[in-house]
Amino acid sequence: MALENDSAYLLDDSSPAEAAPVATSAVVSRPLGWQVERIGFAAELPLRLFFHDVRDVGLHLHSAFELLLVLSGEVELHTAAGLQRVRAGELALVHAGEPHASHDLGGANLVLCLQLDPASARHDPDFRRRRFQIEGLNSEPALRPLRDRLRGLLASMMWEQRLQRPGWKLELEAGVLQIVSCLLRGLPSALGPEAHPMLLPEEEQALGRRLQRVCQYVQDHVAEPISVGAVAQALGWSSGYLARLFKAETGNTFGQFITLVRLRRALDALSRPITGNLLDVALACGFPNAKAFNLAFRRALGCTPGEWRLAHRAAPGRPGSAYGAANELDAMRLLQPYVASTNC
Repeated sequence: MALENDSAYLLDDSSPAEAAPVATSAVVSRPLGWQVERIGFAAELPLRLFFHDVRDVGLHLHSAFELLLVLSGEVELHTAAGLQRVRAGELALVHAGEPHASHDLGGANLVLCLQLDPASARHDPDFRRRRFQIEGLNSEPALRPLRDRLRGLLASMMWEQRLQRPGWKLELEAGVLQIVSCLLRGLPSALGPEAHPMLLPEEEQALGRRLQRVCQYVQDHVAEPISVGAVAQALGWSSGYLARLFKAETGNTFGQFITLVRLRRALDALSRPITGNLLDVALACGFPNAKAFNLAFRRALGCTPGEWRLAHRAAPGRPGSAYGAANELDAMRLLQPYVASTNC
């Protein structure tokens, strides 16, 4: 997808010298505007647990399973399920091999991220393909004990990593198994296709050239009426081929992708000093009228464009990196209330 192509991790330099082994993370750029991030886990500890400050992370994928806990602020997460607005105290999940992107919503934030090797869930051989239905985890009262337990496990694991008392690595491994068990017991799931293959460079380039043409066309014509048929005709393809290719490679239908591009452009416009009314923004971003703009915005972000504009403004001099260095002392303090939790 044609989102910003930037995903460098910036970890806190205040971590102790004896911190958990840092897994290597290499990024393979793709011409279509998203990246394959290759994460190498340490053999004795197949996980990464770290804080970060999300700013603007372009679409990428990796083989790790990712569980996120927002500690402060708000984060916009884009996955195959669409746009999610994740607030302080809420959890988000990214499945192995799932293309995803994350962005701030106009203010500072702190996020605790657990990345784990799906192979560490060794008693569930299908875990790499498992897709959990997490939509109600942050809102449904019946799932509150599960949410509290997951938050508590993440918090306890981070404290173990920080303090490094005897047996801390065993505690981290035990925490991973408990998290997997809680997810399996507490959330419905289905088996999806195999995680996106980590393609060879020449295959990536061939696929990238095809999809980059689509993404560029959408970017160039986003303010106009766009349909899969019109784009396919402009590129000399069949509509069916374009629809299947796009769904297979991004997890979104072509119509969903167009809406996401328009919403991202609208968020950028709404973050700037006010230069026009909301109808002007809607039309400039390709929405046919204010009603369609409001409906798409509310479905994706849970509020109207006007409400979002009142609450968010781009900070002057905002850095351009994907992740900011987290204030670990603040983050550990915010974790404290989650340490004591109920069981699954």
